[in-house]
Amino acid sequence: MRRLLLLLLLCSVSAQNIFTDFFKHSTAYSSFFVTSPMRENDRFQLVTDDHGSDFWNSSNMHMERIDRVHPFDFSYSIGLRKIARFNYDPKRGVKHAGNGGEWYDGTEWSPNESAPMGKRNGWEYLIKFTSSRSNGVEFSDQEYWLRHIGDWHIIKASYTDLQHEKLQYMEADLRLKKEFYNFNFSAGISYRTHPAYGVEPWDIDDTWFGEGTAWWNFVEEELGWTPQLYYADTDLDGVYDAYDGEGDTDYDWVPFMFLTGWEDNWELFQWFQVDWTWSNPDSVMVAHSDREFFLYHFPYLLEGWFDEKVNDLGIQREVSLVLGADYYKYTDTWWVHSWASFYPVHKGLDDWSFDYEVKPHENEDQIVDLHKQDKSTFPIWLDVNVGTIVGFKLTPNIGVFAEGRYIKFWDNPAYDFKLGLNYQFKW
Repeated sequence: MRRLLLLLLLCSVSAQNIFTDFFKHSTAYSSFFVTSPMRENDRFQLVTDDHGSDFWNSSNMHMERIDRVHPFDFSYSIGLRKIARFNYDPKRGVKHAGNGGEWYDGTEWSPNESAPMGKRNGWEYLIKFTSSRSNGVEFSDQEYWLRHIGDWHIIKASYTDLQHEKLQYMEADLRLKKEFYNFNFSAGISYRTHPAYGVEPWDIDDTWFGEGTAWWNFVEEELGWTPQLYYADTDLDGVYDAYDGEGDTDYDWVPFMFLTGWEDNWELFQWFQVDWTWSNPDSVMVAHSDREFFLYHFPYLLEGWFDEKVNDLGIQREVSLVLGADYYKYTDTWWVHSWASFYPVHKGLDDWSFDYEVKPHENEDQIVDLHKQDKSTFPIWLDVNVGTIVGFKLTPNIGVFAEGRYIKFWDNPAYDFKLGLNYQFKW
């Protein structure tokens, strides 16, 4: 019994030591700030008094002011981090705040957080969540990762959601590494999951797309918007131009110059004075003409419909070969930290995994003008995660720096870059 109690005590002490070692030197933080939003100029619009008159060109109209006052901007952050500080990193945290250092508040930005190598072996982690509102637009960014670096291996699990760049993925990364002077080379396997990227509308459903398709039927059936035919009253006599209310044609709208040969072209003429209004699913008339609807409303409706279709495809999985390199050199007058991870070979595990090969569609002749242009200078088959931090103290008073990172996964790039010069006056 005594041996059992002693064993339990030793396990408890060991677990406590592991727990304290795991969180030792880590920092938890939270912050919140509020700022006034950008002030926009007033905007006005003309509307009919009854918001839906058949005679849209009538004089019964009034002016309305469009409210463009945004609520206040805000940002709040919470985080927990344990990342060994490189020599070029500023000192942060409670011990250093006010003594040449800064607080952690979630706004700090260090591209080396995406580097495959850290400063020391052992466990490191990052929990970072930021939610913001800017000029009425709300978004959040999240980064979570756990990494263990040993003498010969790198193991990392991460989740990234950058709503600004619309890039979201999870990754499990296992690599073998070899150090050579100031270089670290690594190679291994990466397992990634992500939403369906690179999917086009006609890949999911091409029944609504193509020559001869009635777009208004697609809008009614899929988007829930309803058109309403109306005739114009261009001469303001209270009678539709095409009809006099009793089935007879009203000709007084036609200018004299067009009367020649009108008998043969009446069907064409009568379509000059008809149009459609469009009401949203709540039966509120939003667009007063076909042109207004398809030019200003339909693109956003189609984008939302497409996003819904893509989201319904679920999360996709793939396995990739990953090759990495990391270089770090620091002196009192200059420093360089550069890294790169390349993903050249991939194996999709789901039906809608990203297609790294450019294949023609069966309706190629109909979508020739709708192909997406490559967003990156890297080839589509190569995913990359690269970055660099460079600093030079040219003189005791002059220094230059450059910091940046670039991630291109599934032809969806995200990047940050800073370049600057400092001069300190001295008299």
